Amino acid sequence: GGAVDLSLEGIAKGVTLKEERLVFDAGEEKDVEVFFNSTSVNEGAYVGNIKLLAKESEKRIPVIFEVESKDVFFDGNLEIPSKYSNILPGEQMTIQLDVFDLLSGGGIGKGLGSSSVDVEYSVHDIYGNTLISEKENFVVDKKVTVSKTISFPEDMKEGQYVFSAVVNYKSSIGVATDLFTVSKIKSESPFNLGGTLSDSMIIFVFLGFLFLVLIL
Repeated sequence: GGAVDLSLEGIAKGVTLKEERLVFDAGEEKDVEVFFNSTSVNEGAYVGNIKLLAKESEKRIPVIFEVESKDVFFDGNLEIPSKYSNILPGEQMTIQLDVFDLLSGGGIGKGLGSSSVDVEYSVHDIYGNTLISEKENFVVDKKVTVSKTISFPEDMKEGQYVFSAVVNYKSSIGVATDLFTVSKIKSESPFNLGGTLSDSMIIFVFLGFLFLVLIL
């Protein structure tokens, strides 16, 4: 049992907590209610965290607040491949972004046709800071898939981060986000041959060896 103090960090407007202190009996569980209000917030991606403080220990839970325009013509789906979900400081990351014309009904209807769309890529920490921001423009005809590579500095701190893509077309603003982690400890492949072979080559060699054994 004991008490836990809750507080929001990073998000100044639009997000509130119902309670700022919870008292627990031994083994008890409680829900934390978080309220999102976009009436006084501009479109975009807002990142922060809920800080949980109990005695001498603390934990932070990321909070992502996506605010889109009332009418969205182009929206996006952002995916960070699993091999980039945990990266080292100083590494590069390549994400995949699908941008689609919502008026085309997933490619069935005519939609808006060939249109120029602006995309702003950003990397946020969970304390409300935008660390990296880059803009790009490309043409979308019903749907397009693009890849974006971002390089991170060597002195980037360990922790959780959010990659966001804001898709802008005239008055339409769509938002897509995904989480990733920066850590100095990275999981290694169970096969380590000094980097001379790729994972696919290692698997191929292993299957070839297994096939030879079966023949013998």
